[in-house]
Amino acid sequence: MKNNYQVKFLLAINNLSLIISILMSLKLWTTRRDFPVIPVFESLLSFEVFNGYLLVSLLLGCLITLISYPKPILALLTLSLIVLLLMQDQMRWQIWVYLHSLVIVPFLYAKLKKQNLTIYVAIILIGVYFWGGVHKLNPHFFDLIFHPMMIDLLNINLSRYQFVAYLIPIVEILIAICFLFKSTRKLSFYSAIITHFVIILWLSPLYRNSNWIIFPMNIAMIYFCYFCFYKGNINFFKFTNKSKSGYLLPVLALLVITLPLLNKIEKWPYYFSFHLYSGQGKSLYIIKDEAEFLEESDDFIKSCQIVKDFNNKESIRVTNWSYNELNVPIPLDERSLGLLLEHFCQRFSGKTLMLSYDIQSPKGDYKIIECD
Repeated sequence: MKNNYQVKFLLAINNLSLIISILMSLKLWTTRRDFPVIPVFESLLSFEVFNGYLLVSLLLGCLITLISYPKPILALLTLSLIVLLLMQDQMRWQIWVYLHSLVIVPFLYAKLKKQNLTIYVAIILIGVYFWGGVHKLNPHFFDLIFHPMMIDLLNINLSRYQFVAYLIPIVEILIAICFLFKSTRKLSFYSAIITHFVIILWLSPLYRNSNWIIFPMNIAMIYFCYFCFYKGNINFFKFTNKSKSGYLLPVLALLVITLPLLNKIEKWPYYFSFHLYSGQGKSLYIIKDEAEFLEESDDFIKSCQIVKDFNNKESIRVTNWSYNELNVPIPLDERSLGLLLEHFCQRFSGKTLMLSYDIQSPKGDYKIIECD
């Protein structure tokens, strides 16, 4: 591997960001918790040792060691541990886990060159901004994201001017497109940096004070953009590299940014499709009588937040429980929610669950599931 300091620094930023995010959500990576574990295959839980702390400790050790010794065998071990941990619990299928894992993939090559790494990461970033914009082209983005953000940051009520919200996804799509051309690359770079700082500011203690877990990823993406686009040397339309990694890495990156198309038919995970504050997704509620909440364990009561009444019964939004205990949102695709439904129906036998198609409250389209 051609180990210049820029390549090693990018790997260091990537791995440190992932390490910090894992430590911020440590309960997510263990089985000693009240919130359910939803494995892809139940048999994979047999690999859990010391409530999962051993595997996550091994992963953290590999991530740290890989920074100093970016060897293919160590990169393979690191990615293998990540895959195993993801298969053991689909609550871990978060966008920051996916993005940072993708950046480690090129280090499977022993003779990795900076040019090949740059093109690979650049294509991934273009996909992130493009899909981040496309997913926001929906009416929920204004109601759930843009309108609250304008109130918090600028104290401006734009409820009569919903069309203004569409400027955000259009800008993100243009950032992705303009990254392709040398003449517009720096403009896209500065625009992307502004979007990340706005997100960090809005979610900081100064305003919303929530979802801190994405701070490290946003900071890392600022450096990724600098690494790939600031000098504007990439030429996507004139590719002459003849090395194996020079061909395979761009193809892999193109595949990665194409897969979100499958999310439209529920065949690809929600957060692996680069949904970033799109206002889309489904929600899951548990509906119970108020007195029944007091019958649950202390951990359950502390982790849940009663958010509204529904048919004269109290309901909790499950993602609030996830945030409070695991510091991450629940995956918002119907497959993951279906697995959670199965778990809750076993735990709350005879109770009512609701899968809502509104991310904030059970209005509009929803279906009621009566647990036997």
